Amino acid sequence: MTVATAYAAISFNVWLAGLYVVVVPIMYAILRALPSGGGADAGLAALDALYVFILGAFILILLTTLRNAADRVDQAQQAAMLRYSVAVKQDAMEAERLHVDALVHDRVLTTLLSASKSNSAMERDLVVEMARDALRALHSSGEPGNPGFETTLGELAERLANAAHVLSPGFDYAHGSIPQRTVPGDVAEAVFSASVQAMVNSLQHADDPTADKVAIERTLSVHADKGEGFTVQVSDTGVGFDPAQVPQERLGLRVSIRERVATVGGAVQIKSVPGGGASIVIVWPDPNGESTAEHIRRAFDLGEQAS
Repeated sequence: MTVATAYAAISFNVWLAGLYVVVVPIMYAILRALPSGGGADAGLAALDALYVFILGAFILILLTTLRNAADRVDQAQQAAMLRYSVAVKQDAMEAERLHVDALVHDRVLTTLLSASKSNSAMERDLVVEMARDALRALHSSGEPGNPGFETTLGELAERLANAAHVLSPGFDYAHGSIPQRTVPGDVAEAVFSASVQAMVNSLQHADDPTADKVAIERTLSVHADKGEGFTVQVSDTGVGFDPAQVPQERLGLRVSIRERVATVGGAVQIKSVPGGGASIVIVWPDPNGESTAEHIRRAFDLGEQAS
């Protein structure tokens, strides 16, 4: 009868299994008192029926508790999966927004500004070519990239040095011992674009138009950090600025540098005061943080542990 009670607790719902646990001992007590059941006296029949009820009730409580716990785990897992899917969608939308913002700032606005300042036929032809490049970049912005692409830290440093030389011969390039280590392709592209934007900002804003012409020292440096990280620093001895006073509509510092580096797990440190020069330090990976994907994955793991 105890084995049958266990099967009833597994097969039936709680109320039907509870009715089974109560009715079966009562029927057993009646049959135990009949001659065909042994003719036991009422006390012995009631005691045997009580033992059957206690064992059946214990099994029913145990199975019901385990079943409720399993249901709570399933509900928690479903809620965690839902939160994870929402976070992934939000992360994808944010990454797309940052990509478009940076693309508009780096390509489209630069083309428009160049067009507004072009006077000669050669300058207008250059602007037309820049506009074509911007259109091609916008057209291909939705195409998937190559997530498995990798480059080396030495190649990234060489690209940065060439970009600094093209932008202005006044940039001094300094670097430490660069080991032969690989860098993810998306990280290299983000750091390169952010560094170029930092150099462009230095060329555009470091001079003081109200003061006498003073030669400004500009430096680009690349250094390998401990582990797999590296640091890129763009510095100048110009007028400097207060990072807290930069307007939100200025996309260069906020989108093209800070948010672009943050999307690949890096960090940007801005060291500048008015009149004291400026230094933009790009560190990868962020020693005090984590990338967006790692943050989502960690949150999902915590949700699973809680369930």
